[in-house]
Amino acid sequence: PAVKLPRGFVDLARIAPAVRIEMRYATARNFTGRKVRGYRANRCILARPVALALARVQSSVRAQGYDLKVFDCYRPARAVQAFVHWAEGRQGGSTTKFYYPRIARQRIIPLGYVARRSSHSRGTAIDLTLVRASETGSRPKTSSARRDRAGASCIAGSTASELDMGTTWDCFDVLSHTYHKGISATAKANRKRLLRAMRAEGFRNYKREWWHFSMSLRRYTRLRDFPIE
Repeated sequence: PAVKLPRGFVDLARIAPAVRIEMRYATARNFTGRKVRGYRANRCILARPVALALARVQSSVRAQGYDLKVFDCYRPARAVQAFVHWAEGRQGGSTTKFYYPRIARQRIIPLGYVARRSSHSRGTAIDLTLVRASETGSRPKTSSARRDRAGASCIAGSTASELDMGTTWDCFDVLSHTYHKGISATAKANRKRLLRAMRAEGFRNYKREWWHFSMSLRRYTRLRDFPIE
């Protein structure tokens, strides 16, 4: 049976079933190297207005031959705390620097890649990218998990199943800055494509992360801590 959600929150899969959902924090495939507290299922939970707007984005990009793929949606406050503890060295970390190849872990918070309070915990922010509609649900030619272990880095680019955005999701590097000039022309064009689609439905981008978009909603200002299950 479906877990009952707080009033005003919805499961994106029920609103926009064509969106591909890959909640990385519910697995060990993230910068902490372990499953994150509060993530118990591969479900994208969002404030209802955000989910409805995202459904409209999905319809828009599908008309262009693409689908959305989300990596993170609502984020329990306990997960934000776990990120801070990890960044400050108070929690064991990953055995690889895949997600932060050129900076020290202690610099991740000061440089703005991890926040002590997150709009994700309001259900009003989302991390996502684009995939070709014909490839949605297909397996990448090279497993991201194998690439992580093999010593590659996030600045090497996206997996085969995703459009090239210049870096992977959650890459703590200047190349992830939305308007960075050091990426390829293809990656720049793909970032612009995602930006245009999201902005058309009222989303704002975080300039240090090409994948992060949010909405400001009066009814959704409280930071939540219910688990995703």
